[in-house]
Amino acid sequence: MMGFMRSHWIVVTGLFFIGLFSIARQSFAEPVTAGIKATPEQGLEMVRETSTLLFRTIEEEGLNTNPDKNRLYELVDELIFSKFDFARISSRVLGKNWRVATPEQKKQFIEQFKSYLLYTYATTLSEYRGQEIDYLPVRSKQQARAIKVQTRIRLTEAAPINVDYVLFLSRDGSWKVIDMLVEGISLVVTHRSSFQMEIRQKGLLGLIAELKRHNQENAELLNAAGSSADAPSQQEVNSASGDMDGIIQTVSQNPVQDKGSINYDQNEQHLPEGD
Repeated sequence: MMGFMRSHWIVVTGLFFIGLFSIARQSFAEPVTAGIKATPEQGLEMVRETSTLLFRTIEEEGLNTNPDKNRLYELVDELIFSKFDFARISSRVLGKNWRVATPEQKKQFIEQFKSYLLYTYATTLSEYRGQEIDYLPVRSKQQARAIKVQTRIRLTEAAPINVDYVLFLSRDGSWKVIDMLVEGISLVVTHRSSFQMEIRQKGLLGLIAELKRHNQENAELLNAAGSSADAPSQQEVNSASGDMDGIIQTVSQNPVQDKGSINYDQNEQHLPEGD
């Protein structure tokens, strides 16, 4: 599906996982005490703790030397996507179409969109090469419900790349990822632009059906390749950029033009839709 901009977003999500996984080199975070509201600093610590647990599991199970893609998918779903607020992400991606969708349509879209991202993200995990990350101090009011965690990926032969994570303080007091930006390019806005084209042509149900078809094709490719690290989906990543440094430079040279108008400035008026 051309509207999905799949090749470019394999590249962009590669950068997202570099930043998220690189935080694993730092120590575990102190847990948030029950009844005490989470602070912006604890939002960053949540990302660190999640990533540390992910890499410890990968090392303990030997997935860094002998990747099992089925297991990598499980880990991304269990450890990473559990920190995402897919209802809020989906509502921002669909925009006005979310407001008129039925509860069942919302449920189906969240399920298929999550699976769509899962295949892309898990494929990228095996491409991580240990790039260094600089973390900028979180600049936000202590009472803020939306914060931006800013990072810079250091490259050996190119300028640093800015990768930002937008977190939202959910009703249960935990921080959740609701968007990410690579050089100002928003995951939410980019998918909104591509999905809107599909919706205009086929309607929301048509988009959901197309996502489902796409996910089924990915599942068939995975089953055909078994647990091999050379599955066709990985070849697609490799052909797009070669290695992770190549992914980074590709994004720098070929930015998405529509960065959208979402303004994450830690103010309540810019909180996303959702629950």
